[in-house]
Amino acid sequence: NVLKRASLSVANGIKPYMDRLSNELRMLASNNNSGVTVAERLTYVAELTDKIEEYNIIIERWIKLRRGELNLTIENFAIQGLFDIIAKGEQAFAMKHLTLCVVPTNAVVKADKALTLFMINTLVDNAAKFTPSGGIVELSAVEGEGFVEVAVKVMVVYILKVAVLAAQDNITFLCHER
Repeated sequence: NVLKRASLSVANGIKPYMDRLSNELRMLASNNNSGVTVAERLTYVAELTDKIEEYNIIIERWIKLRRGELNLTIENFAIQGLFDIIAKGEQAFAMKHLTLCVVPTNAVVKADKALTLFMINTLVDNAAKFTPSGGIVELSAVEGEGFVEVAVKVMVVYILKVAVLAAQDNITFLCHER
């Protein structure tokens, strides 16, 4: 049951990208670029197709896993390459009024590259889903003794109104950041 839900979640994850891709292609075909250059639209289309391809690879691996046909390819690789792929999704974060911050790393891991990308992508996507507008999602890796910890941090500035002082036309807010 958990595997089915995870598979469905991955499959449903493609839909927003396909919807955005469809919209961008429609905008390009209609020459309705509303201040956005064709080059910028094409760059965004390329980012969307890359993201859709990543999901397709993940779905293909899920299918093979279910059939018992999946052969994991365990290899040593620099995790920065996967971070670079995640960083390509920066435009999608900007559209949600979020900032994606990918911290460069020299860490090398021994794992299956596609499944590691799936894990990191899932963490970053979940962070984006639950981060309010204006937030920052940071992806980093910390090397420890015999392991690499991949971390996704969410940073949000909350401003609490502590007191409101009114003096004629002046209103002053005393705020604390948390």
